[in-house]
Amino acid sequence: MRLPPFTCPVCNYQSTLKTDMRRHFKRQTPCPKLENDIELTDEIKEYVLANRIYRIPAPPPPPPPPATTIINNYNQVVNIVNQMKPHDKLSCLTNHTNVELLDFDFHVSKKLHPQTMLYLQDKSPDTEPEYLKNQAIVEIIRDVCNSTAGDCSDFCIIFDAVKQNIRIRDRYTWQEMLLDKGIKHIMSVVQQIHLDAYETCLINKCQVVPLCEKETILNKIDEYYAFIGTFNLEPAVAESNRKGARVSPPLKLYEEFQKRFKAVTEKLTKPRMDAAVRDVCKILQASTKRNIEELNTKVMDMLRIDQTFRNAIMEGFQVHTM
Repeated sequence: MRLPPFTCPVCNYQSTLKTDMRRHFKRQTPCPKLENDIELTDEIKEYVLANRIYRIPAPPPPPPPPATTIINNYNQVVNIVNQMKPHDKLSCLTNHTNVELLDFDFHVSKKLHPQTMLYLQDKSPDTEPEYLKNQAIVEIIRDVCNSTAGDCSDFCIIFDAVKQNIRIRDRYTWQEMLLDKGIKHIMSVVQQIHLDAYETCLINKCQVVPLCEKETILNKIDEYYAFIGTFNLEPAVAESNRKGARVSPPLKLYEEFQKRFKAVTEKLTKPRMDAAVRDVCKILQASTKRNIEELNTKVMDMLRIDQTFRNAIMEGFQVHTM
């Protein structure tokens, strides 16, 4: 293991040789105070020669404030927290606890990975995949929108019913989108990471099952195509998805299932599409409400026991109001 160099705590002069550092300390000209404004005493010099690096002791903590001050401060902070926007509150909590918020696509990939791998591997006629119904697909959306991590790291979607927009955690920041665009983005991420594998699994399965079972699988494919068509998404067999696709059916089947997708989506009615969008909106609204309630509980618990966190809330509020 390589040892650190001997370092002067005043001017940051460094040397790997103790004799050089001893000679440095014996100079007639005092060190310029470039690193720390401290007095280079004999005790400090001996410490450096023995341990190579001198660390300035931390100042003693200030005395605790009177009890009445703590109570007033706590009540004031609670009022501030109640006025904060959810994403600001979330950032304040995760910054204080050194937790990194997950991007939505990474969260979806992590949460749905086990089932996705089953779909990717399920190409044998001897295995039976768990075919999804449309309602089950909606439940997947609920599953990925609910924050279940105890540290709130997977709280990555915020639905605002008043402004009719959605905030989505993407590329390490919050992206604000209009409702239609936000829903399509959520559905697109889930499709690319998970549902494309489901579609491919069904298509591959369709080629190997007995004729009596094939019709059932084709009906499942039609149900799925109707669902993604509702949100103007393209299937895995779409021409635009051939290049760079993570999963894809055999090329010989592309044209057949492209025609099938087109036939299904041409029959979609506006009331059916509007109903599907409303279902997703209800899920987003309920998930956001649940996630915010859990976030508020965690923030309030932290406020009761952590004075440093209270101070951080106060400082952040003062910055925003200046």
